[in-house]
Amino acid sequence: MLDAPSLHIGRISVRIEPYSVVVPVRVTDQYLSRSLESISEQTVPPSSTYVVINGTDGSTCPSSEVCAGFDFVTPIFIQELGMVPAVVHGITMVAEEVVMFLDSDDLWVADKAERQLTLLQQQTDVDAVSSRTQNFRELDDGSCVDLASEIAGLLGATAFRTNVFTRFGGIDPKASHFTFLYRWWENARKLGIVEAPIESVGLRRRVHANSGWVSQTEHGKNELLREIRRITRAQNAERSHK
Repeated sequence: MLDAPSLHIGRISVRIEPYSVVVPVRVTDQYLSRSLESISEQTVPPSSTYVVINGTDGSTCPSSEVCAGFDFVTPIFIQELGMVPAVVHGITMVAEEVVMFLDSDDLWVADKAERQLTLLQQQTDVDAVSSRTQNFRELDDGSCVDLASEIAGLLGATAFRTNVFTRFGGIDPKASHFTFLYRWWENARKLGIVEAPIESVGLRRRVHANSGWVSQTEHGKNELLREIRRITRAQNAERSHK
């Protein structure tokens, strides 16, 4: 493991803890290379980066070929298909005290990790730091158009203390692509996770035709609505027993 670097902010020296990155990806993704480049461009680089390639027996595939071009990347192969098993497995690989995630089609701003790690070091009671997300669409000529921007607990926009996935429960492997993160946050907030926002943009979230929330918009909304109703029923039942 690399020694933790120090940053000097004013007259205060802040020791930055090593962190790990988990990138879930299918056997092929046209944007993976650019996503990994954005990790390599971080002002504070990760000590380990795991690209979890799901839906494969370990045979060579386009995603593993992309990984071979980045010497800081460790490819991990799992046979289960889907983002949820990839994220769950990736967390088990992490030894560092902080873990971050990046979807294989999204990008990080260069100082995203540095800003979040600095806040985690300065505020030791904080469990998770979320940055602002800037949605964007890439046009055919390679130029980008910025869309809506928001601060939300998106996986790729958040830096977590790794132990939150034991202290507040792990990600439910039975949850769907559209509900797993909402379900986890709901439980973690119920149990008292401490969050902090960063106003600056840390994640650039690509909007494209193959994105699940674009290609399956209505299905995703319906699943999320069912999840919200399920949680509401559970909360009502819990209150009625008090």
